[in-house]
Amino acid sequence: MHISLTPQMEQNIKDALSAGLYHDADEFLREALREKLLRDEQRQMHLQYVRDAVAQGIADADAGRFVDGKTFMQELKKPYLA
Repeated sequence: MHISLTPQMEQNIKDALSAGLYHDADEFLREALREKLLRDEQRQMHLQYVRDAVAQGIADADAGRFVDGKTFMQELKKPYLA
């Protein structure tokens, strides 16, 4: 596998190595990839949550379960109680 990096990316890796944060460039890149994959997974989970919430809202509206916008906004302003 061949990976091309911008000069700034190379410098970031060199700086991290000089600071002793990583043993070598491979370790740096593996961690960066793990973090990116985790972010992608979290983004997908959030997107699914939004899709589910929209689908539920549509189903509620279709079933006649809805409130007017003013009531909805008042509900949103209430402090969260867990």
